[in-house]
Amino acid sequence: MLLLTFICILAVDFPAFPRFLAKCETYGVSMMDIGVGSFVFSQGIVSAIPLLKNPAHLTEPLLPKVTTVLRKCSPVLVLGLLRTISVKGTEYPEHVTEYGVHWNFFITLGLLPMLQVLLHPLMVYVPVSLLGLVVAISHQLALSAGKLAQFIENAPRVDIVSANKEGLISMTGYLAIHLLGLSTGTLLLAPSPSYFRRQQQQIAQHAAGQRPTMLDSDTDDDVPSPISPASPGSPSPSPTPAPAPTPGPRVVEVRRENDKTATELCSYAVLWWVLLGALRLVDVGGGVSRRMANLQYVVWIAACNTTFILGYLVLDLAFFPSPLSRSVYSPTSKLKLHPDPRLLSATRPAGVAGVGAGADRMRETGTGAEAGGGAPLLLEAINKNGLVLFLLANVATGLINLSMQTMYTRNFTAMMVITLYTTGMCGVAWACRHRKIWRF
Repeated sequence: MLLLTFICILAVDFPAFPRFLAKCETYGVSMMDIGVGSFVFSQGIVSAIPLLKNPAHLTEPLLPKVTTVLRKCSPVLVLGLLRTISVKGTEYPEHVTEYGVHWNFFITLGLLPMLQVLLHPLMVYVPVSLLGLVVAISHQLALSAGKLAQFIENAPRVDIVSANKEGLISMTGYLAIHLLGLSTGTLLLAPSPSYFRRQQQQIAQHAAGQRPTMLDSDTDDDVPSPISPASPGSPSPSPTPAPAPTPGPRVVEVRRENDKTATELCSYAVLWWVLLGALRLVDVGGGVSRRMANLQYVVWIAACNTTFILGYLVLDLAFFPSPLSRSVYSPTSKLKLHPDPRLLSATRPAGVAGVGAGADRMRETGTGAEAGGGAPLLLEAINKNGLVLFLLANVATGLINLSMQTMYTRNFTAMMVITLYTTGMCGVAWACRHRKIWRF
């Protein structure tokens, strides 16, 4: 997606770029419309990492979390401010109907994680996906019943609020996309789709003074059993509750179950597509609108991204199977068989097992992600320094637009410029593939 974004942000300025792929003015769908939402959805997915590493993260004090998120997002916010200043100072061509006169996508990306942190107290009691839907529906009600849609389409830009009406009002819709991405991340990045939910249930039971529920080993093998075995020589094997989850990162010796994850993602994909069809059938919101980030746009982005990820996961399971990445079913029995624990311990990479550690990779056997199931090396290099390369692509696009009249460029010249630009971006990514350029 990053590589495609690098190409599109420059190519769209040339007449050779098909107009049906460019962003729609108010209503409609296009490749660049889905690209914007996919960035927000992906941001939500990676935001699930702190929640999975520390099950008590949601219940921690808000102020330290907001401070941490602000520190991490401050470079993006500063870049958004610098982009506004540079665009206004150089009279760079822009479409104010995208985000407004002063607002831009960097500001949206920088503010979303902080808004998500403010919702952590609600996430303790409400599923993240349901919370995302509630935010999206509330946003749509404000657009329709609150007349915000008419305000976006017709209100003159007479003050700072009306001048940036698209960016301000669409924040709620993008927050809903971010939350749905966060929900997907708790399924995708965890050892199994039920891991995050059950960890939160254990924390809630402990907070209420209840005894944690014993988990069935056949269906819930992603979470260690809370019942400890009886000590040798004891008169009776009286079960004792295991210690409740405590704040701080935890190392969980588990294995990923991508087959379960694929099943869960398939359910969500069907749900989002059915919901989108129902919304279009009753014409809620007048259609898909990236400009307003309305309910149809939120559901459309969730449906597309969930389907894409499901497709990648199914292909990975089909062509790069690993004994540690899925459950194995015997063709003659309904019992679920798992890999030998000795194989599991022998092939687990060093470091934190389970969450985000690639516990399904097999280094010694030559199978799995590292033997051919991983991403192409160029894409890995781009992802390693994605933010820096994205900023470099924006700077390069601006310099090219200032040095030539892109809208009047012949197709052959446009293709040559785009090819050289793309080659340069890939070259920088490849040259920096072994180091992280920017850490914050």
